Amino acid sequence: MIGQFVSDSTNLFTLIFEEKTELEEDEISRLQNCVAIGYEKTEWQDFNFSIQKIIVEIALRAISPGVNDPNTANHCLKMIGIVLGKLADLKNGYLIINEDEEGFAQAVFEAIDFEKELHFILNQVVHYGENNVSVIISILKALRFAMEKATPENRKAIVAFVNYVFEKTEAEIKNEYDKGLLEHERKEILALA
Repeated sequence: MIGQFVSDSTNLFTLIFEEKTELEEDEISRLQNCVAIGYEKTEWQDFNFSIQKIIVEIALRAISPGVNDPNTANHCLKMIGIVLGKLADLKNGYLIINEDEEGFAQAVFEAIDFEKELHFILNQVVHYGENNVSVIISILKALRFAMEKATPENRKAIVAFVNYVFEKTEAEIKNEYDKGLLEHERKEILALA
């Protein structure tokens, strides 16, 4: 997948032939031209890197004790909700290009694993923002937005992550009014499941 680390010994793709057993030099060259390997990540090629920059460089710094700017973190989480909504619509597994009637495909690509992406994207914000009600509500609103767009399989992942958020924050949020606000957001997400 785009953004994954590769080394000299990493298999980038596998070719399966019906009849042919060797490739001509020009065929090898054409295949090599389909792959671009860089020495550093870029935002315009790797959505995960862009998300990491928004979360780590902006949102987490905003909720740090030295800065204490939850409004900036909340705005970042709104943007993350939009991205999660787009990712939640994708199915896990593999993307198949030009599958024929017999089930043979011209190309098969590994798809994202939404559950892993959800954890990667939001876990640190949950951890560092667990005692800030506005940040947790923004996380839940981002998850609700994703839930509206999600496939049935990804809805299960969102529900599991919502439960994870509540387990992590339960001991930190002591005020009954705050707990009621969080429970309201949780019920709205679960109603979409």
